[in-house]
Amino acid sequence: MISAIPGQSTVETFSSSGTYLSTWFRQQFGDPELAGAPDPELERAAAAVPVGSERLLTLPYWNAAQTPHWDGQASGVTLGWQGCHTRAHFYRSLLEGIALELRLQLDGLEAARGERVEVIRAMGGGARSPLWTQILADVFDRPLEVCASGEVSALGAAAVALTAIGAFDTLPAAAAAVSRTDAVVTPRSDAAATYRQLRAVYERVYTQTRDLLHTLHDLPIT
Repeated sequence: MISAIPGQSTVETFSSSGTYLSTWFRQQFGDPELAGAPDPELERAAAAVPVGSERLLTLPYWNAAQTPHWDGQASGVTLGWQGCHTRAHFYRSLLEGIALELRLQLDGLEAARGERVEVIRAMGGGARSPLWTQILADVFDRPLEVCASGEVSALGAAAVALTAIGAFDTLPAAAAAVSRTDAVVTPRSDAAATYRQLRAVYERVYTQTRDLLHTLHDLPIT
């Protein structure tokens, strides 16, 4: 995509489920009085579940698959159910699945660019969750900067406007002046090692279930 900075471009990856899944879970299986809003009790329960959700692994394609598969017939898959698993395990496995998908996209982005992405920032409603941001940092295995503003897109538009009216000489200068980070979440080495093992399995799930998912999608049932 064309960048707001002349001569540069913006590279994006897309996921059509993302943190939609956490809202969906809370709406369907959470406290009905919260109507899908964040649930501190559920977050605490999921945070107490071991890294890897005791081998419960989720492919988060509730709304099909975008980058890198671009598959409108894909759907979600959860593998590894056992009697030890609880509602909190399922919730955590959704968050871990989204993070593993983002890591898959990051790896593809780095391969396409031929260089490592050193700075990763989280923004929006999901960034307010300590559990979610820690999972992301552990899966990425690098520090995660949490943006202070929940409306970073609007803040970026303001930086463009400030540059256009001459308040700043360059857009990077304007962006640096208006942006802030709340915290930096550091990856945990033991958790990162566990997620590396899970990634090796996760990256096989789509390719090994694709034909089944397409067959299921095409069944003449409602």
